[in-house]
Amino acid sequence: MSNEPQNPNPLAGLEATVALLERELNVIVGDQEVTSINILIFTLSFMQVVERYKNLKGSQKKLIVTRVFQKYLQEHGGDMSLMVLLPSFIDTSIQLDKGEVTIRMNADQALSCCLGCLAKKH
Repeated sequence: MSNEPQNPNPLAGLEATVALLERELNVIVGDQEVTSINILIFTLSFMQVVERYKNLKGSQKKLIVTRVFQKYLQEHGGDMSLMVLLPSFIDTSIQLDKGEVTIRMNADQALSCCLGCLAKKH
C-alpha cells in the first residue's frame, strides 16, 4: 500500500479545463432553457466537446459532464431533477459508441433471442 496521500478530488488541477468547458456548455445551450426534451441532445454535444480532451480519463470526463451540467442548472434556475438522467445516459451513450450495445439485430439474432426466451418459459 502506498504512503502517498490520495487526492479526494479527481478533478484537482483541472480547474482551468473545467472553466473552459463551462463556457463551452454555455455556447452549446445558448439562450435555450434546458428541459427533459433537450438535455440529452445538449449532453451528447457536450460529451463530444469533452471527448477532445485526450489527457482526461473516462471517469474524469463523466464527472466533468455531470458537474458542469449541475452547476449550469443551478446558476440558470434549471430543473435539478434532470440530473438523475445524466449518469445512466452517459454510460449508455458510451456503450453505443463503443458498439457494446446493439439496437438493430439481423433476423437470425432476433429469432434466437425469441426462441431462447420461449424455451425458458416451458
